[in-house]
Amino acid sequence: RSDVFVATKVSGDVENVRGSVERSLKLLRTDHVDLVQIHGNSYTENQANEILAPGGILEQLESLKTEGLTRHVGFTSEDNNAAVFRFITSGRFDVMQISYNLLHQHPAEWTRPFGSLFEARDAGVGTVTMRTLTSGIFQKWVSTVRPDDEYDYTSSLLQFVLSNPLVNVALVGMRTVAEVEQNVKTANDLSGRVDHEELHRKYPES
Repeated sequence: RSDVFVATKVSGDVENVRGSVERSLKLLRTDHVDLVQIHGNSYTENQANEILAPGGILEQLESLKTEGLTRHVGFTSEDNNAAVFRFITSGRFDVMQISYNLLHQHPAEWTRPFGSLFEARDAGVGTVTMRTLTSGIFQKWVSTVRPDDEYDYTSSLLQFVLSNPLVNVALVGMRTVAEVEQNVKTANDLSGRVDHEELHRKYPES
């Protein structure tokens, strides 16, 4: 069990938080998970208030953490809005899972610098990226504008995210053994890394 990091999610229903985690533990045949995340898309101010309020979802997760049913608590978000920054600066979350990739770089604006990935680093919050390979959008665009382009951009897209020192974990959906092997090979290929700060420099130094 110690060789595997197990993460799960709970919905925004306060009443079902404990039951959801306990069902997951039963199905996974384990006495604890390593991370439980609040599953979210784009949080409104009211939703953030409810999550952070006494008796809210976060307090429920903190109780589960105290009991040893989970080692860490986190949240997921497709957005990079004010609610995300409230969660980060609350000091109560261990991990943030955020949408970040070549097409969606708002969490890490290197030219400013600004973004939730910078804030998470400064707050000591672990970072996980979702949509790492753009959910196929980049590939669809390439096939539309360059239908004869047969290059597999998967490794390049993964290398872009892995190159960001603000990213701790890059999630990638995999359905076959071949995909797993290729992604492991890419992750181990440090020659494919780029310097994000240099990459985003607008003008060359004279």
